[in-house]
Amino acid sequence: MHETADVVVIGAGVNGASLAYHLALLGVRRVLVLEKKVAATGATGLSSGLVRMHYTNEVEASLALSSYAYFRNWADMIGGECGFTETGFIRTVAPRNTEKLRANVAMLQGIGVETYLITPGELHDLAPNIWAEDILLAAYEPHSGYADPTATTLSLLDAARQRGVQLRQHVEVQGFLTKGERILGVQTSEGVIEAGTVACATGGWTMELLQKLGLKFPVWNIRHQVAILRRPGEAQADHMTYIDGVLDVYYRPDSPGLTLVGGGAMIFAVSADLHPLLGPVPGYENLYAIFGCNGTGFKTAPAVGKALAEQITGASEPEIPITSLRPARYFEQATIHDPNGYSDRPQEHTEPPQ
Repeated sequence: MHETADVVVIGAGVNGASLAYHLALLGVRRVLVLEKKVAATGATGLSSGLVRMHYTNEVEASLALSSYAYFRNWADMIGGECGFTETGFIRTVAPRNTEKLRANVAMLQGIGVETYLITPGELHDLAPNIWAEDILLAAYEPHSGYADPTATTLSLLDAARQRGVQLRQHVEVQGFLTKGERILGVQTSEGVIEAGTVACATGGWTMELLQKLGLKFPVWNIRHQVAILRRPGEAQADHMTYIDGVLDVYYRPDSPGLTLVGGGAMIFAVSADLHPLLGPVPGYENLYAIFGCNGTGFKTAPAVGKALAEQITGASEPEIPITSLRPARYFEQATIHDPNGYSDRPQEHTEPPQ
């Protein structure tokens, strides 16, 4: 096989699917998605699928807010199904983080997120089965919830293919074609594909690919575990979705009578500053990547795909500028520090492998 494409997207998870769809939407004619296994069977297919907007970083919150509009209006915007279920969402923090919670809710309200501060009593009114005596305030998003990551990805790919995108499954990218500092395409298990641009959207496998070019970023993989709990007879009704910053876990309804706790049984990539790496890869022309999403990449994927497609096509006025999330920040002393971060997620307590 020796082919050509305008853009090769490596990886058919939710971010690769979103990128391919938005490239086609912006008029890129020959987009080819390569997947070494089957679409949505990596970390995407095992994602817990939370859809919420509570971030401590304004750019990521903006991406989540923009993506929320997709999930709420999926049939009209994309077509097909994404399985969005509105449950309401609660974010709790330890008492020491209460003022940070206030600041973050104010920031989120300022960019248009429908979110409110509520007291433990108000939380108990919303959810009588919740014990909230160890918090002072909580953040409440009344219309957030969760979606189906596999359905989301497959409908994005269907919409992309309707616009001319090609999907090749069981084709593994083994390396890059280069000329000096220019990327010219990829070497795959089925031959060479020349491309004007290559975008890596391979989640926890992106670092291994980039190392073939001598590139190394402070991003490492961790395993995230899941538990499914059966609720007692008096608590069979579905409940809201929660991130519990006191216990460092999260919960959402699953099948009838069941609750998913913790996260997906998957591997995801953690970055040193706990923010994703999105955009051009330093050191090489025509190479882009989406990686290091810290286990929160699903809920922002629609907007991330659009933002990266705008970068690749040279949009002069992107809807959401993502330059602060550029991979090159690690070589420019421009890593991100959120003054109102909570430091209460399990992935924030991991150390890079030695």
